Amino acid sequence: MSTGEADANGGLPRADWDRVLAIAEGEDDPGAVVDVAAWGMSFLVRGLSRSEMNHVLRDDVTEEDAEVYLLSRAILEPACDEEKARTLLRKRAGGVVAILDAVYERSGLGQSFREGQAG
Repeated sequence: MSTGEADANGGLPRADWDRVLAIAEGEDDPGAVVDVAAWGMSFLVRGLSRSEMNHVLRDDVTEEDAEVYLLSRAILEPACDEEKARTLLRKRAGGVVAILDAVYERSGLGQSFREGQAG
């Protein structure tokens, strides 16, 4: 079996470095639209990489700084920098929670992680 082809048993294709590196560069997540009913609008967001999540989870990063970092990198449209992310955190919580939940979901983080972040 060569790379990129499914195995005879119908399993996943064997990895090849072009595909692996495309995933590593974030090309595996084109983003998803998140409806934020609390604000009456939608956002395009992406999941974060393991490296980005490690930054968010560091002990020396405050919860607010972690959320600013997360929002500024995960919101694709409209583009969001750290200043805009800090402004978002001052708005009604329901909108931010909807965005954060979508980002955690797209990042592959389970419900227990999300509940731990809320507590």
